Amino acid sequence: MNENSLTEKQYWALGGLAVLSPLLRLLPGLSCKLADGGAWLSCLLALVPLAGYGILLSRVRERGPLGDQLAGWGKPGGAILALLTLWFWLYGGVLLRSGAERFLAAMNVFRGWLPYGILLLLLAVPAALHGPKALFRAAEIFLPVVTAALILSLLASLGLMDWAALKAIPKPGKLLQGAVPLWNLGCGMLFYSGFFQTEGPPRLRKSLRWLLRLCLTAAGLCAVAAGVLGAEVTANLSAPFFVLLRNLSLSSAFERFEALIAGMWVLPDFAMLAALLLLGRETAGLALRRPGKGYALLGAAGMLAAAATVGKTAFRLAIWSENIVPAATLILTIGVTAWMLMKGRRQ
Repeated sequence: MNENSLTEKQYWALGGLAVLSPLLRLLPGLSCKLADGGAWLSCLLALVPLAGYGILLSRVRERGPLGDQLAGWGKPGGAILALLTLWFWLYGGVLLRSGAERFLAAMNVFRGWLPYGILLLLLAVPAALHGPKALFRAAEIFLPVVTAALILSLLASLGLMDWAALKAIPKPGKLLQGAVPLWNLGCGMLFYSGFFQTEGPPRLRKSLRWLLRLCLTAAGLCAVAAGVLGAEVTANLSAPFFVLLRNLSLSSAFERFEALIAGMWVLPDFAMLAALLLLGRETAGLALRRPGKGYALLGAAGMLAAAATVGKTAFRLAIWSENIVPAATLILTIGVTAWMLMKGRRQ
């Protein structure tokens, strides 16, 4: 994306904000399902494979944004760009439906998910049409606000913690399984960020620092969820983080503290959906060799159609969120990155 180069701070700010969208929705429950009370330790272990992927991607990213590289590699690169376009729209549809269902359960203002989905798209589409610079600048502003809210909620949970629940460390095999969800989220966000143009190649040190913050945040969320709700209960809840917040009360003035955080959920959802629309706009233009803003509108329509299709039942939506999307993310991100690394070495 060459129309607006980004500072390195902006580059990582959007990644930090957008990754919270799937992180807060999936991770405490899914990691506790796989690793029980040791989910917090699994999140720390995930730093090892994430760092390995970060090193691999940084070598590819040194040659420029991923989209520009793929566009220069003829038909194979064009086919990958077309595949990625469809993937961004499909993934955006899953996120859109999941986010809308979460707001439906939390707010209960409308009777169905569709109004929430449309409202989220009405926020994301203008950002995608305008270009990356404004979105990344907004992430610089929003990320500290969301981070402060998260820290506040975690600190408020400490008094409710059952610390003994965190001492039940499962076998190594379960610990490694518990690391897979975070590995998936981290790899995906690093890969998606690699399509954006920066003033210079992103430094590996900054990438590793971002990954460390991600793993520590995930470990804190899983530890608090398992310590307050219990690992088994957390694993069986559809929105454990929201349930956790409903048990918090900072003072008589904040008896409904979860309402503040639920309001903050819209910012990560907005950032992730806008980023995916921007990515789809970029890869579609490169694949067809006809750049244009209109692809963002086409992507929004595709996301809405995908959201209506994958979420016809709660079971089907869970299958997409917890199985299909994670598997496809790892295959695409690691597979495409490895192919690009080998392709670059041959030239």
